[in-house]
Amino acid sequence: MLASSEFRHELESDIDPFKSLLLAVFFIAVGAGINFGLIASQPLTIGMMVVGLIGLKAAVLYGLATWSKMAFDQRLLFAAALAQGGEFAFVLGGVAVGQGVISEELAGQMIAEIALSMAVALPLLILVQKVILPRIGTAEADTDERSPDVENDKAKVLLAGFGRFGHPMGRLLRSAGCMPTVLERDSDHVDFLRKIGLKCYYGDATRPNLLKVAGAEDATILILAIEDEDESMGIIETCRKHFPHLKLFARACSREHAYRLHEAGVRFFVEQLGLSLDCAIAVLEELGHEGDHAKDAARRFKIHEMESIRDAAPHRNDEKHFMGMAQRNLEELDSLLLNTPLPVGGRKKNEDDNE
Repeated sequence: MLASSEFRHELESDIDPFKSLLLAVFFIAVGAGINFGLIASQPLTIGMMVVGLIGLKAAVLYGLATWSKMAFDQRLLFAAALAQGGEFAFVLGGVAVGQGVISEELAGQMIAEIALSMAVALPLLILVQKVILPRIGTAEADTDERSPDVENDKAKVLLAGFGRFGHPMGRLLRSAGCMPTVLERDSDHVDFLRKIGLKCYYGDATRPNLLKVAGAEDATILILAIEDEDESMGIIETCRKHFPHLKLFARACSREHAYRLHEAGVRFFVEQLGLSLDCAIAVLEELGHEGDHAKDAARRFKIHEMESIRDAAPHRNDEKHFMGMAQRNLEELDSLLLNTPLPVGGRKKNEDDNE
């Protein structure tokens, strides 16, 4: 009843620490209930029970995986990952003893069997992954890998990445008559873009020879719109070494990435910053502030934000100095906007007054 109420998320958050605590107590109780003396006195019997349990359960799981038409490698991994006994068996064992269904000795053997099967689950999975599959698993066919199809269009602009950041940029450049050579490593995305009439090549911009084929020697600008920060920095190093004439513009996926780009001397643009400020402008206008002043406040905020990134970049490894700069930047930003408060009485309020 509580789970279906409007407070279910708050209840889940409040109960979660207690759930973890009770779960830990449960496993401690189970561990304390294992009779190690029984295991030492009957190693052959307990060992055969463990092998029987894992073997029988793995066989059933492998059969289910085969019936579900899973690949051979997946069948083996599926069976090995779930072949151990479950925690609920400990509860059933206690209930069975209490009801006189099984003897205490058999219950002790069962608890030891389940505990040992859980202990060998990880080594068994590693054995399947590292030893068995490399020898009898399905070999990956290299023929399925798609070859790059990049051409040199003699474009002045190269655009690496055509996702949520690069897509609108590429379309705008195309509409303005500056068609870039677009490189995208997602083959499905490349096929989709070609279907809707956008020219895009499949290729990995981290490879220097591919950049050369794409026309990096003839181009003037390279725009890095890829999401992987380390790959972005790697492409910058490659360009500095092989194509030093290229002017680099880069997508900063995070503030840390922006620091690295600044240190590399690359002009960067913080992802989603413009969109966030557009949303803030719309909210201010809805609250009654004049649109022009709201846009000016966003412009001043953006300038201050970019300056703070450039100032803080050299000190990001000095935590004390860096935190002090962050606090000062926040105070300066508050002072910047408070000293020129936004006037109320913009378009929305005037429209309300006219009505």
